Amino acid sequence: MYFSLAAALLAASSAQASTFEPVSLRQLTTTATAIVRVNIVETTAQWNAGHDYIETLATVEVTDVLGGDLADGEILTVREVGGEVDGYHVSAVGFPKLEAGADLVVFLTTWPQDGSYRVHEFAYGIYEVVTAPSGQTVLMPGPTQDTPGATMFNPEAPVAPKTPLATLARSVAQLRR
Repeated sequence: MYFSLAAALLAASSAQASTFEPVSLRQLTTTATAIVRVNIVETTAQWNAGHDYIETLATVEVTDVLGGDLADGEILTVREVGGEVDGYHVSAVGFPKLEAGADLVVFLTTWPQDGSYRVHEFAYGIYEVVTAPSGQTVLMPGPTQDTPGATMFNPEAPVAPKTPLATLARSVAQLRR
């Protein structure tokens, strides 16, 4: 009985959770390195250099630049924590999930260790591009690693669900002047 209680207390003390502070569109836009629409060409999961965690590398093609110094047609690698290698699966709650074939708008920044690209502000920086029944191109919260097919919906998110892509493009242009 004492062992079970001690084990439960020890397990509870080592549990961790992710907390994401809300960010405004102004914060997200002005602190991102670039804001781009991309198609994910392919993804590869691997152990990081220190073999401490699994990361996913996504090869993306830039199809539209909303802000920053990248060019249409440019091919980039975006690196995020999480993925599956050799039967080991790492899932980081609230982190973007990068999957081949996705059409996304991403706010990019760089990893401080090596300067490679990552999604800025976790799930706040990734939006799926979809066509509404009206034919208008709109944005929806992007896929996250929480659960398969799930998105991190937050009513205080910097970009509201169903925001027209053209509206975001105008806002980004105004905020990055």
